[in-house]
Amino acid sequence: MMKKTIFDTLDTINKVARTTSEVSNAISSTANAINTISGTINNVKKNGETSIVSQVVETIQSIVPQPDVDYLAFQSKPKINNIIAGMTSLIADNNTKVKSIESQVWYQRMIKTVLGSNKATLNEIRQNHDNLNAYMADAISALYQRNAIDQRIIMSLGNQINELYRENNKMKQMIGAFAAKLNEKIESIDNFHLLNAEIQQGMYSELSSIEAVLLIVSQLDKRTLNDPRKLMIIQRSMVDAGIVNDQKQSLVEILGDIQFIEEENSGIIYMDQLATKGNYVSDIVTSAFSTSGLMLVDGGEEVQYGDLIYELIEEQSIDKNTLISTKDLLQDLIEGKINVMEGKAPISSIQYGPLLQFAENAFIEYRMEEAYNTFKSLAQHSISRATYFLGKFYNYSYGGFSVSEEEYNQHVKLGSYANEILGSIFYGFTIQDEKGKMEYFESKFSELEEAAEEGDVFAQHELALISEILYGEETLEEQIYWLIEASKNGNFESMRELGELFVNRMGAKEDQDRAVELFSQGAQIGDPICQLRLGYIYLEGELLEKDEAKALYWFRLSAEQENPDGQVMLAECHRLGFGVTPNSSEAFTWYLKAAENGNSYAQIRVAYSYEKGNGTKMSYAEACKWYEKAADQNEIDALLWLGDNHSTGLFKDNKKALVHYKKAAELENTYAMYKVGEMYMLGKGAKLDCFEAAKWFTKGSDLNDDYCQSWLAECYYSGNGVQKNMEMSKKYYMMSAEQGNEFAMKMLKKRFGATVK
Repeated sequence: MMKKTIFDTLDTINKVARTTSEVSNAISSTANAINTISGTINNVKKNGETSIVSQVVETIQSIVPQPDVDYLAFQSKPKINNIIAGMTSLIADNNTKVKSIESQVWYQRMIKTVLGSNKATLNEIRQNHDNLNAYMADAISALYQRNAIDQRIIMSLGNQINELYRENNKMKQMIGAFAAKLNEKIESIDNFHLLNAEIQQGMYSELSSIEAVLLIVSQLDKRTLNDPRKLMIIQRSMVDAGIVNDQKQSLVEILGDIQFIEEENSGIIYMDQLATKGNYVSDIVTSAFSTSGLMLVDGGEEVQYGDLIYELIEEQSIDKNTLISTKDLLQDLIEGKINVMEGKAPISSIQYGPLLQFAENAFIEYRMEEAYNTFKSLAQHSISRATYFLGKFYNYSYGGFSVSEEEYNQHVKLGSYANEILGSIFYGFTIQDEKGKMEYFESKFSELEEAAEEGDVFAQHELALISEILYGEETLEEQIYWLIEASKNGNFESMRELGELFVNRMGAKEDQDRAVELFSQGAQIGDPICQLRLGYIYLEGELLEKDEAKALYWFRLSAEQENPDGQVMLAECHRLGFGVTPNSSEAFTWYLKAAENGNSYAQIRVAYSYEKGNGTKMSYAEACKWYEKAADQNEIDALLWLGDNHSTGLFKDNKKALVHYKKAAELENTYAMYKVGEMYMLGKGAKLDCFEAAKWFTKGSDLNDDYCQSWLAECYYSGNGVQKNMEMSKKYYMMSAEQGNEFAMKMLKKRFGATVK
């Protein structure tokens, strides 16, 4: 499968340059509105040689002294990040955060300025809550005006400020203007291309998985979070860079690496995770930072790490033995961040809704790699509708994903537990009991019909299929209606089903032409089954003029998508010379691909090729292996080959021969019934048992097998396994002789003086 190029290098450079310019412009523009930071300045104008920044600094000195501002601004960016993270956490919670930061110099300066003392009790902190918050809000604003705030924490800082603004009426006056300008800045940021380029260039690959994931998540701006396509590209780049994968690890082990996060990144990560409240990963990370001393920027006593992560995980009511992949962890963090964005809207409406719509559109447009990856991610987060589509991937090999009965059954089972109609509908097709199947579909019918009427193209498709199962020809018009509706909206599966319906049930010339048109549309979209069907049409020459070259073309397209039936037909073309010069080697190649994809007929053809050396080197061991694979799928020819070769051929193992013959006999093969009866009668592969032999001869005789009839006649003649009965013996000899069985003719004449009329 070819992977799509997301963007070329030149485009990346241009976009990064534009992004950098936009950010720079946004930073400059915010200075023009700082006049309302403390509510004391109405207008700040350019005046001679006095800069806006100096005027703002002079204004805020009434709350934050100039030495304090200078101290903050002259720190390194990593330290400033940590300071701002500490300030925002303290604004949100004066009661519990003090202990973890009271040894830091910026905190001590603030206490000195606001309270006039070097230390403060918790009660004094509570009494001066508003004054302390005003100091920290203005300090952050001052750093912002000096362009001292790392661009990488702007999104997280905005989330924190917006949350404070929403939840605290007193804070609205302090940070109203600052929040407004910060939001303008956030809206202007689009660092998607820069971030993706950094990931691809390996800038995060040397970090631990948890540090890399947390740092990348902190850089996801609002535009990226609102665009499922961009999120998928970022996630794919992280997989390609080896940052995340599907391998399950101990949650304790992954989160344990928090203690090794580099100082330059700790403030960025802490700020971002503070803004993502209510997410278990974020809560564990922020608690670990606060408790373990990771946020200390200028002194203080660090806490022994020890079993801290265990304790924090247990506080979240999570089993400490929980296994999780780094991809799952990434998804949880993204969900948490989206949950906070725009006032904590429900995750389903922000994250899963757009992602699900994106995946379904990709499926309709036959962009199967994108669709599959998104559905797989959604299914891992219990989005039951996604299991419906994954079932299709594993059942039909869409997009070249191999057919997998095991995976198909797994997703059908998951869907059976679902409340969502499509997620649960596949289960009905797996019910073996006909009555149970009908009852299941009847119980789902009204809900499915409602979804179809609301315009769900996939529900429309399934409604047509289930209507046919439940009501047959009675609802033919309704079936056609729903298939047409779904087809009009691009559902290629409905095009295929409607095409089959027109071919098989209508028969009129215009219906056949319409069927060809539908198969052609589906084939052009990329449906491997429509491609296969169109290949048959060109090969048979009934609905269209016969064209073996076009048949070969469509069979090849289907085969290249890992469709086993398409691979078989492509192999048949090469073997028999349809549209191409016969080539046994090329035929074997495609039979082998189909066999590996589970096609039982192809497995027999591969086995036969190894047995005879057709298109490949002769190998009885390989032949036996593939006959056994086909036999496991109840292919009669494979079972008989194994039975014959274990009985009298290559392997000389009567017990195994009997096993294979018996399995074929249970599938109503009369030759196998004869061989099973013979082996019991002769004591080969099992203890001699005339009664068991007579039972199988009777079964075969009832199905008019002449060998079984001849043996049963012998049983009645000698009384082996049945009561001796000359009349019955003559009857079965006659039945066998009438089919040309020479032994029966001979015994009929010798024992009863009779001949066939």
